[in-house]
Amino acid sequence: MKPTTKSLCVALALAVQVIGLGTLIYRYERVVSAGTEVKFQCSAYDPYDPLRGRYLQTRVESSCTNVVLTTEPSYYEVFENRLYALIDPKGSTNGLAQVVQVAEQPTGEGLWVKAKRVRIERLKEGGRRATVSFPDQFFVNEKISLDAEKFLRQRGVTPVAVFRVHDGACLITGIEVDGKPILDRVREWKATQAVEGGR
Repeated sequence: MKPTTKSLCVALALAVQVIGLGTLIYRYERVVSAGTEVKFQCSAYDPYDPLRGRYLQTRVESSCTNVVLTTEPSYYEVFENRLYALIDPKGSTNGLAQVVQVAEQPTGEGLWVKAKRVRIERLKEGGRRATVSFPDQFFVNEKISLDAEKFLRQRGVTPVAVFRVHDGACLITGIEVDGKPILDRVREWKATQAVEGGR
């Protein structure tokens, strides 16, 4: 292969990678800036992963019995990136968001998201229940991730995952406790611990 041809191939490969990365960043920024904010109660902990760095692994699920499918699933079935969930931003009893319908395609107006994972199970009393899982990794500063996990393990601490939803896409943008960002709450907690430890 001639040096000119080789250089051209390398340049083309780099251009494709840059365009791909730029597209991902644009989509992320579009969802964050134009998306509707929704909040779900969650649980969170700090797993160890040397390749991905520090992040809080969350568990965010919401269930409903309004399931619209053209085929009857088996007794228990999991759908990956195939179904859509309709979200009511304030539909839960605690004022947080709630999934109110699951379908193969959006069936009308409203805040629809393509679900990462949906578990559908038949109920003994008849009908079906769909449990929707939402994005579950929130990256944080490595210096505070272990403290965040310790803080979240305390009794009475109820974390809330904050998402942005736009054009079927859903991104986790934060975790809150008592209406404050998790990092602020951890700093307050550490300051309190330091004062109490100095007594």
